[in-house]
Amino acid sequence: MRCRMAKIRLRELRKEKGISMRELAKRSRVSKSYISAIENGESSPTVDIIANCVER
Repeated sequence: MRCRMAKIRLRELRKEKGISMRELAKRSRVSKSYISAIENGESSPTVDIIANCVER
């Protein structure tokens, strides 16, 4: 359930802020496909990735 909430919340927050997947990937220092995988529940972000998303 946590992974599902993380993916939904990431997508919601990204869209609320008007940030594209490409921009979030750039800010987080990961690939766009990795952001997509997180949002689709295919991958779980590490603490470092979450921190990079928040800090930038």
